Amino acid sequence: MVIKRITGFQVPPPVTSTGNVFSLRLTSDFAVSAHGFKLNYEELHSTSCGNPGVPPKALLSGAGRFAVGDSVQYSCVPGYVLDGHATLTCITNAGNTAVWDFPAPICRGSNGYGAKGNPELLFYKGNQ
Repeated sequence: MVIKRITGFQVPPPVTSTGNVFSLRLTSDFAVSAHGFKLNYEELHSTSCGNPGVPPKALLSGAGRFAVGDSVQYSCVPGYVLDGHATLTCITNAGNTAVWDFPAPICRGSNGYGAKGNPELLFYKGNQ
């Protein structure tokens, strides 16, 4: 399968392969001789961030593969508010390892006025 055919004298944009095998075939038309080629490559130590988990009272939607570039979205069940980032994206860190860009958020209970409170306390009605 040909992913990309590159011709000419300009440096081409990067080519990314997400599989565990990448084959390269070089063919010259003899129009220019003795110029050679230069190839740089990077290997990702992992291509999946793994399941980020679902905290108590939270809902998770999004990609099921959790691969680099995939995003997931968090929300909370009614009566709870999200504390943290609602969207997490699987990225590559400086060590070429796939990681989530933020930690998974948590869902905190609401006291009815929108203030964050104890995760197990849903409503507080004062002196009753």
